[in-house]
Amino acid sequence: MQLNYRPGKGNPVDYMKSENTFRHSKVAEEYLNFSVSSSKPKALSVEQITEASNKDPIIQEVVSRMLKGEWKSTPKDIRVQPYFRIRDKLTIAPTEHGIVLLFENRLVIPLALRADVVPLAHEGHQGLVKTKQLLRDKVWFPGINQQDRNHFK
Repeated sequence: MQLNYRPGKGNPVDYMKSENTFRHSKVAEEYLNFSVSSSKPKALSVEQITEASNKDPIIQEVVSRMLKGEWKSTPKDIRVQPYFRIRDKLTIAPTEHGIVLLFENRLVIPLALRADVVPLAHEGHQGLVKTKQLLRDKVWFPGINQQDRNHFK
């Protein structure tokens, strides 16, 4: 075996400067962008969801806790507790207009848009079961089950 020194980008072992690392971060970014664009309800724009997320104090609290690593114990604020239970499955996704929060591959809908999401999902008149499935595949927010139950009564 012979070892040869190659500085910088020419060195595939130097992963901090390697194009592979850049490509991996690019793939992660592309996946987040895909998740955000494919999860949003068709009648809502990413810009609307981002702006509402940036104004939502609970989502901002969750994002702050995630960035600071402050999820060691259950939060006292009961509005933040549902997010604490799923904290390992949350992701902060940057957009052109700010950030959105993802739960697995579903968009977390801010409070200001929640009342609109269920009726929008039902607009195609796909029936109760199909609409609920569509809704749960694309979005999440605390109380989503109760909200869609109330809408379909």
